[in-house]
Amino acid sequence: METTDKDGQEPEHFEMKPRDIAYQLLIEHSKQVKPLVKNGMYETINQAIVEEIYKDYDNQEFKTYKQWQRESQQVKKGEMGFPLWGAPKNVEKDLEKEEIQKLDKSENEKPYYPIAYTFSNAQVEPKIKEVEVPEVPIEMPDLDYHDQEFLNEELDTTLTDFDYIREQASEPEISNDLER
Repeated sequence: METTDKDGQEPEHFEMKPRDIAYQLLIEHSKQVKPLVKNGMYETINQAIVEEIYKDYDNQEFKTYKQWQRESQQVKKGEMGFPLWGAPKNVEKDLEKEEIQKLDKSENEKPYYPIAYTFSNAQVEPKIKEVEVPEVPIEMPDLDYHDQEFLNEELDTTLTDFDYIREQASEPEISNDLER
């Protein structure tokens, strides 16, 4: 990465963009796992990076944002993705027009690997579908004094029965198997 401006002068304050930081990090990770890919432990650099560097106790499964969405999972707000190499794209080198004409087209193109971000299972949560619950008006029947008294007596009896059942359940059972 070049740290000079258009005139070839070093800028007074140079700050890397997050994309550039991720790119440099990915290059370092790739260098670390390249021997494992060459030895046949892994088929791809991305697979080796995930298995050897990103995976840990909490982070076991890695997918893109869209893949998690298809599984009804939402990436938690503020989570940072794990960078991996994206599918290569062909980009023409910066060459003068005369040089381009001299070179074969295949020599003029070089692959460019963009950064793709993945998220782990620890960074997602199930999508919650908001369901609108319609308001249902409750109509109270017109009760006269005798009906209200009857309902109050039934309620008191039910509560008394409930209290009795709760007391029975909370008392420890004494075993009759004890002999002295």
